[in-house]
Amino acid sequence: MKEINYIIDEPLPITQDFKSLKQEGLAHIQEVSGNEWTNLNSSDPGVTILDQLCYALTELGYCNDFSINDILTNADDKLIIKDQFYLPKEILTTAPVTINDYIKYIVDEVDEVENVIIVPKQSSLSYSKGTYSVYLSTKPIITNSIAIATICQTVFYRLNKRRNIGELFLMPLQLEKVIYTVSGILQLNNEAEKNTTLASIQNKIRNYIFPKAIQEEDNQLLLEGENSDTLYNGPEMRHGWISNENLGKKKNTITTNNLITLLLTVENVFNVQNLKINNTENNDTATATLTQIISFDLSQLEITYTNTKNDNEENKIQSLDLSFDDSIDSQTSLPTGTFRDINSYYSIQNTFPDIYAVGANAINSNASDFQIAQSRQLKGYLTLFDQILANQFSQLANVPQLFSFKNGITGTPSELQKFYATKTPNEKIHLEYPVPFLCFAPTYFYQPLYSIPNIKPLLKNNNAFNFSLETRTKNVAEEMSWKKFKEDPYNAYIKGLQDLIEDESINLKRRNEMLDHLLARHGESPLLINSIIEGSIYTGNSSKDKIIIKSLYLQNLGLLSYYRYQGYNYLGAKKIENLKKDIPLNLEQLLIDVSSVRFYLEPEDNFNIPKNEKFENDFIFNTNKVDQIEKTRKQDFINYAALELKTTILLSLKTPYINHLECVLSTIDENECTQCKNTSQENAKCKTCINQLEQIHQCLWFLKERKGFICIENCLLYPTANSIIITQSTLEGPYYTIEDSLNYPETISLYMLLENPTETTINAKTEIDLSSTQTSIVINDTISYNLSATAFNDESANWTKITCNEVDYFITMYQKKISENNDTTKTITLIFPDYISYFTNDYFKNRLELLLENTLPIDVTYNYQFASQKTLCDLIPAYINWHNDITFNNLAYKKTTETANALINILTNS
Repeated sequence: MKEINYIIDEPLPITQDFKSLKQEGLAHIQEVSGNEWTNLNSSDPGVTILDQLCYALTELGYCNDFSINDILTNADDKLIIKDQFYLPKEILTTAPVTINDYIKYIVDEVDEVENVIIVPKQSSLSYSKGTYSVYLSTKPIITNSIAIATICQTVFYRLNKRRNIGELFLMPLQLEKVIYTVSGILQLNNEAEKNTTLASIQNKIRNYIFPKAIQEEDNQLLLEGENSDTLYNGPEMRHGWISNENLGKKKNTITTNNLITLLLTVENVFNVQNLKINNTENNDTATATLTQIISFDLSQLEITYTNTKNDNEENKIQSLDLSFDDSIDSQTSLPTGTFRDINSYYSIQNTFPDIYAVGANAINSNASDFQIAQSRQLKGYLTLFDQILANQFSQLANVPQLFSFKNGITGTPSELQKFYATKTPNEKIHLEYPVPFLCFAPTYFYQPLYSIPNIKPLLKNNNAFNFSLETRTKNVAEEMSWKKFKEDPYNAYIKGLQDLIEDESINLKRRNEMLDHLLARHGESPLLINSIIEGSIYTGNSSKDKIIIKSLYLQNLGLLSYYRYQGYNYLGAKKIENLKKDIPLNLEQLLIDVSSVRFYLEPEDNFNIPKNEKFENDFIFNTNKVDQIEKTRKQDFINYAALELKTTILLSLKTPYINHLECVLSTIDENECTQCKNTSQENAKCKTCINQLEQIHQCLWFLKERKGFICIENCLLYPTANSIIITQSTLEGPYYTIEDSLNYPETISLYMLLENPTETTINAKTEIDLSSTQTSIVINDTISYNLSATAFNDESANWTKITCNEVDYFITMYQKKISENNDTTKTITLIFPDYISYFTNDYFKNRLELLLENTLPIDVTYNYQFASQKTLCDLIPAYINWHNDITFNNLAYKKTTETANALINILTNS
């Protein structure tokens, strides 16, 4: 349908009402000039100037009323989204947090799984808290044991990939079928429909016992009025949203009445008689435990038929096993806008009558010097208004930059684009944007007015390029000179505009306030963020540092918010490189290593690079480079907990290390040690040199491998250490140590077997099969976990028989040493080097505690340590060995006791 344009006769806003603007202007003139200005008619030149300015203001007012969609639309008619807004799926969703979240996540991620049961592991064992058992309901067509094992492995990996900090998931198991035989008479309408009807009955029963989680299309739900906050509350779903109501609950009890009701709802079932559930006490109830699922064998049903027959194809029963289209497009549609070239400015001098001699054709070659002087004098007066108006248009055009997560680098973006547009591809390869155009996080924008007719003579140093080695005509020479002047970012006009517009203190204050607004708009408390980052260092200027850190946090908020409580993926994290132990005698190589950390580049890329070149250009801080270096990626959440990445940004942990490294390097002479006075070849014998070089290696390792600190989750550390059994006979022993090291799932499984009240006896010859899910301990010739008597208080302790009823504690020896009564599982330990003074002052500790208390889940506790250089020499290698061991050897069930014990020893004794 063709759009019809028409004008509604209603009052204009004053910003677009020429008459109202002119009346206000005249009133102001009369108030200021008094009796000095008496002719306020249109014939007066001053009133003519007022007319032109009012017309220009109505244009600005018109542009100010553009919709925000139009203002945020690029020249290619695409809305500017990046670094402006987060889409609902990016900012409202979170990685799984609750049990229901994890169920939805697995159903969406693993096609073969129809529903999931996740329950906390019930045990008095302290480090089993935060541990979850998982039971799967898979598609009925999957019966192969190898396929089921593969599905369980897949779910195990996916769950621990998205586990919350301080929590773990045990290896999932398929729900065990408890089969009951059903007998009775089933009367059908049609013999031809027998097989289809029986299949429909099985589907109906299966969906009643444990329904398949139902996924719905997001877009359709939004159209139907579903609240977006509800729709996106939980993990991002690939195949459609699952409401809590559509998750379905497993039924552990089914009666004959339930079955009869179900059967009668199936099409083609006419009647049910004498229905009984066999294998039960009263033949009327089927039951199952948490880990079991009820299933019925219908083969014993006697099937009869009525005299009616229905051959209508429309009445045939179809399978209830529905499948969903994997190609559901749940991306919400984005608003659209129209590009408006707001920044383009048309000078008011173009609209004056020719008699004013300020337009393009106002002055000709026959004009006298006096006429030219008059024209230029008026042009200079009008250009002031032109500049103010043009800057206002620039301010409006740069609203996207003004409220961007990223900090701007220039107050005149239009000139930046023109500068690059004039360069050849070869020139652009190593081209840096000229310093005079650069500005740190500008909040006021402007533009030069080279398009004003005959403006060149009014600009300072406009003849700077009036020279050439080539022979040219006067007109060509002037044209070339003018072109070079406009392309020169160092010309006096641009510098004058910059000095006039930009006041750094005002810019910094305004930018901080705008970033606070953006933080609040995304649910982050500016007061809290300011308290945490107060004192974090980047440039040394407190206001600039806050701007840089807030900007970085906002740019990465989408991922940090989504993975807010997530721990690192101990099944898939990258291998941590070893701490260098060799002592390099080449200072140049040390400088290269430090440089590589500063810029996150490979060492070979940093030869001969001055240390500040990447971050500063004539003392203008390069925020774009910082944004690139500090960008958080999805891969980072595999290698680090979200807490680690958030802490690194908000507390700016990189800079203290860099400053310390440079301070240490400045005290080392390449050829002679200031302490031992020996040459570089003998420096390895000097204790001072060794200490300094060890610190350098440790700092480089912290920066390259751990984002500035070590974070250890007790739920991963303690279960892999040596475990002991303490009997009730005495808390002082005897103790029974499990000689074979156990991985985490094995440790929990063994304890659960021991904890149950059975009369099974454990002795030195017993072999324990941890693959058993029963309460008794099964002897197996293939898997053997030996127990031996260990007397911590009695060297003569021998083997005795222990029943499960006598087991008092089953804990790791080091966990007992730290705390026998407190839950140490959901605790994290943060470790920093103590020789960097930035970390050890009370101000940093207070900010760290504030961050941890407002970031960690409420049930996760923390402690932090400041380790000495000597302790770190032992602790870092122990941490590396343990981390790499559980990451790369966990699925192979290689035992990690030795590395875990070594790390715990250092932690508890430091």
